[in-house]
Amino acid sequence: FGFATTSITNSTITGNTTQSLGGGIFYNSGSSTLENSIVLGNDAGTGGDEISGTVAYSGLNIVGTGSDTDASDG
Repeated sequence: FGFATTSITNSTITGNTTQSLGGGIFYNSGSSTLENSIVLGNDAGTGGDEISGTVAYSGLNIVGTGSDTDASDG
């Protein structure tokens, strides 16, 4: 935990599980950017299945909902 600048570019984050927050990405403080990436099919026990925290989006991203791994259904 701490203040940091994080950039995730041209990446796929999938298939992660936690009992707490942020199955795909947990971001607590600082600044974070997601660019041209996929965050899909992650699961968190207490919320934020895909992303927990504030993230700025750039380019084209696909961010799912929970364990949903089908990006074609909206």
